[in-house]
Amino acid sequence: MWNTVLFDLDGTLTDSGEGITKSVQYALEKEFGMQVPLSDLRCFVGPPLKEQFMSFAGVSEEAAVRAVERYRERYRPKGIYENYLYDGIKTMLRQLHEEHFTLALTSSKPTMFCRQILRMFNIDEYFTAVVGSDMDGRRTDKYELIEETIRELGMQDLRDEIVMVGDRKYDCVGAASAGIDCIGVTYGFGSRQELEEEWPACIVDSPIELRNVLIGQARSGAEGSGGSSAWGEKSTEMAGRTIKPSVMPEDGGVFRCIFSCVTPVAFAFIVSSVLYLSIIWGLQIFLPRIEFDNTFLVVMTGVVDLILIPFLYMMYRRDEQRRISYGRTERILEINAFGAAAVLIVALFSIGFADTIQVPLGMLIHDEVGEEINASLFKDVGLVVQFISLCAIGPACEELIFRGLVYRRVRDLLGVWSAVFLSAVFFGVYHQNLTQGVFAFFFGILLAAVYEHYGTIWAAIAAHAANNLYAVILNALLERELVSDTGYFIVLVISAAAAISLGFYIFKFDQKKNVI
Repeated sequence: MWNTVLFDLDGTLTDSGEGITKSVQYALEKEFGMQVPLSDLRCFVGPPLKEQFMSFAGVSEEAAVRAVERYRERYRPKGIYENYLYDGIKTMLRQLHEEHFTLALTSSKPTMFCRQILRMFNIDEYFTAVVGSDMDGRRTDKYELIEETIRELGMQDLRDEIVMVGDRKYDCVGAASAGIDCIGVTYGFGSRQELEEEWPACIVDSPIELRNVLIGQARSGAEGSGGSSAWGEKSTEMAGRTIKPSVMPEDGGVFRCIFSCVTPVAFAFIVSSVLYLSIIWGLQIFLPRIEFDNTFLVVMTGVVDLILIPFLYMMYRRDEQRRISYGRTERILEINAFGAAAVLIVALFSIGFADTIQVPLGMLIHDEVGEEINASLFKDVGLVVQFISLCAIGPACEELIFRGLVYRRVRDLLGVWSAVFLSAVFFGVYHQNLTQGVFAFFFGILLAAVYEHYGTIWAAIAAHAANNLYAVILNALLERELVSDTGYFIVLVISAAAAISLGFYIFKFDQKKNVI
């Protein structure tokens, strides 16, 4: 009976054909001057790259090594993101995890890329071990990889409890050499005929069928043994480690829904107020001569936010665990690739958006108190202090509150549009003055949209931090009269153009969604 599953990656968990074939096409053209249509390069998905280059192009091992490097020139920054989870994979992995299977990844792709892809799709938490090839081209044979995975799992003497799942004959051959069973999948890049020739234990046509085979044999085996088998003992042992979440907010009615959404803001406001008063009271007693100037207030803001962040992050992670444990896959955010290029694009987009809406808001809203607060916030405060407190710590803290907690909870209960609006309202009210509050409302809409699109809190933090950094630098330049009115107008026009073009790019063309 199988209770441990070794998954292949390409063609089994993810459809990586586009990224691999385009990167191979790039390598063949750059290194050998060969122009090959993508349809002829699907044979590269699955086998070790070096050997496949040697076979396909008829080149030496040394030339094939160079081709692999060329391949990675394109694959690292772009090809790895041209990759999609097959429908139903995330649900299947979660259900296998809940049934106490041990899951591992065994792929001829380099381990570094394997881990990056698992994190990209938010499925890394399900895998006990991740074993891939070395970046220098060593350890690409499937048998070696399977043996290394078994060794990492400590199951050398329990091979009858392990099954390899893959889409190519290499998975079947490697499993047979290692003395374990294999399940072939036909929805990947190998054909049914290719798999049948290697005599796997069974062949399935979809992730749902694969789930049924694995869970079905485990349950029937456990029942047949009266719960005394190794599987039964393992289930009992692991059940104690299974997450036992409290009820979801909607299970407690309207009051629990409201309480769930308001709690993060109330918690942050109350705790930060108590911390402020406690620190000031303590300083007045022990350092009575301390001067409570603007620098002190900005430093205090950073210290209080830094204290809040670990508690907010624990709340954020607990929410994610509850969604997974309750099977709320429809509430898990979709993922778009958020690499270095995306960070830069989001930063410029947020700066352009913020700079553009400041002008009409300034013309429509006249709040002397708010404007005085904004002006005094930066006055006589060192740039380093502002960068640390206002551009790094502050955005991380506020994004955990308003996007990581408030937005996600409202989204769970009322949907995306209600979550965008209400989280923006909360964000605006939290700033406690009209000038900042109205701006924060519109900027909060942008931050929610960025978070929803990329599916990671880091996207919202990057956008928020970029806006604050720009505000600090621009304020310093204007205060020192280093930027004229004409110069600022030119910057404003550029910002508006950047906001429109980059926003259009992000939400129209940068679509790499994993939809299940």
